Order: sequence, then structure tokens, then C-alpha cells
Amino acid sequence: MTKITTISKLQKGFSLITAVFLLVVLASLGALMVPFVTTQQQSSAVDVIGAQMNQAARAGIEWGAYQVLQKGSSGCFSSPATPSLYGTILSSVSNTVTPVTVTVSCTATSAIPDNETIYAIAASAVLNNAATVGSTNYIERDMLATIAASSVNTGIIYQSEN
Repeated sequence: MTKITTISKLQKGFSLITAVFLLVVLASLGALMVPFVTTQQQSSAVDVIGAQMNQAARAGIEWGAYQVLQKGSSGCFSSPATPSLYGTILSSVSNTVTPVTVTVSCTATSAIPDNETIYAIAASAVLNNAATVGSTNYIERDMLATIAASSVNTGIIYQSEN
């Protein structure tokens, strides 16, 4: 009987050491996960803003196409143009309202068949948050559309997104 009590006295406190060890390990794992969660949230916010920039560039293409088609044979609008298409967005990255600039340009080329004129319309949407190219907060979307206009038929024949 003395042998059993001696062993149980030696093992008193082992569960306390194990509990403290597990708490330290779990706290360390939790602390290591914080940067991953922060990066994921910022990446998600930049994705949302990128989608908004894509729509702003698309609006610039539509504005440019409308200007060209309304002018008819008189050609392109004065290029580059900065129409006030898209005011401001709430930036999830910096929690501030940030203006967006959309720049639209047009180039006309004459084509011989059917007396067509080919218009290349380019739109660029940039988030004005004072970020430089290459930084994580710099967001820009570019689009290009080509319109063939003739006396017979007019339509967008090509559109690309970058």
C-alpha cells in the first residue's frame, strides 16, 4: 500500500503542467493565424474594389462607344477624355471614400471595304488612393473595344479586358 501512495504523490501536478503546455501551444497557434486572417481580409477587399474598377472601365467603354456612335461620320471625341462616370467608392482597404478616375481615349482608322471606319476605344479606371504602381493598394483596370462603323452597319466587333 505504501508503494501506491508514493507513486500517486509523485504524479500530483502532472495534469497541471500538461494543461499549461496545451494552453501555450494553442495560444501560439492562434497568434500565428492572425496575419493570415488579416491578409485574407485585405485580399478580399482588394478583389471587391477590383470588380468595381472593372465596372468603371466598362462604363468608360460604353461612354466612348456612345460618343462615337452619336458623332456619326465626324469621328472620335477629343482624346483622352475624363468623363465623370463614377464618383467615389468606399475603400475597404483604408476605410475611406476614395475617388475613381476613368480615362477614355479614341483612335479612328479608315478601312476600304464598305467605306468603314474602325474606332479603337480604350478605357482605364484607376483608384485615386495615392498608391504607386506595384504597391498592394494600387488598383487599375484597362479595357479596349473596337467599333466598326459604316453607312450600312455599325457595331462593337471586339472587346478585351486587362
